[in-house]
Amino acid sequence: LGADGKPMEGEGEGAAEESGSTKVVLAPADFRGENGNQAIANCYTLSFVDRSRGTLVHELGIRGSDLNMNLRTRIRCSYGLAGKPDGVSAPSLRLSQLDIVRERLGSFPTGMEEAFSGAKGNGIYDRSAIPTGPVEESYRAVFSEGKVTVAAPLELVPDVSGAIAFDWGVEPLRYQLDRKFQSKEEVTAALYSLELTEVQANSGSGPAAWPPAKSPARKKGAL
Repeated sequence: LGADGKPMEGEGEGAAEESGSTKVVLAPADFRGENGNQAIANCYTLSFVDRSRGTLVHELGIRGSDLNMNLRTRIRCSYGLAGKPDGVSAPSLRLSQLDIVRERLGSFPTGMEEAFSGAKGNGIYDRSAIPTGPVEESYRAVFSEGKVTVAAPLELVPDVSGAIAFDWGVEPLRYQLDRKFQSKEEVTAALYSLELTEVQANSGSGPAAWPPAKSPARKKGAL
């Protein structure tokens, strides 16, 4: 979003997809970092503006592998305008909604898929995507069925870097997808990189997993 809280026209976040369309077809050229979109292996991230709600939406999706290739889980973090601090050119955005979408490609889910309805997630494997220091206090984690964990900041502010992390355990692997962003000049939360970590599904917490057991990020109802 630009300094006026509106999408940048023709480039940057929101240029590739817009809510309200019944179908959106993205070409390879759309998956360039400057468009806010990127893909890696069986994962992707999109960024677009939902004009009906006035929100900036960051979406991350992971598709299973091997016997679970027809399963996909995607998350959407919607951020609404929270104001424009004095002395800065870009607006602050506050998390207003988190959606977790589970899909079986080619048919409806049966409700018996372990990757959708199994045990809840218990944190992200690699905490390196989460900033340390005072900024970390603005992050919260959501633990959902099917071994899903989402870690995201409650607010996106100018001149602050960070990430949205999405961890999903789907046999035989466990994936962590990190959408890293930088807020600079007149754009809030511009895509900086998309990073994927793969480990065996039965791998426990990483050497520096997040959030710790007593972290405020585990507060119920924080979102």
